[in-house]
Amino acid sequence: MGVEAQHRRNTGSRPGREVVQAYLTGAPGNGGQPVRVLGAFTGVTAAPGEAAEVMLRVPARLFAVFDEEAGQWSWPQGEFTVQVGRSSRDLRLSLTVRSGLTARVTLPGGHDGATSSTS
Repeated sequence: MGVEAQHRRNTGSRPGREVVQAYLTGAPGNGGQPVRVLGAFTGVTAAPGEAAEVMLRVPARLFAVFDEEAGQWSWPQGEFTVQVGRSSRDLRLSLTVRSGLTARVTLPGGHDGATSSTS
């Protein structure tokens, strides 16, 4: 699954660096997994006046739950929430994806640049 987000332009006079993180919240009946799991992260640098675009890929295995009765991993159907931000306490983008589908979201400020899909 990928989440792509267009970030705002660096309006400062010095280069800026930020770590962008994507967190996943599972579907109902998530098998006792944590409420929120860090799915992907990357650092991005933008020069003064430059805009930065980031592509994060959340591994498909993070959507899976272990079925103890069957003794194997399964990918439950349902809705998942992916939240993107600077940290787990500063999540500025939230989108809901349904297992097996693609979602497109418009970012604040009119940027149409967030996509998500699961497999």
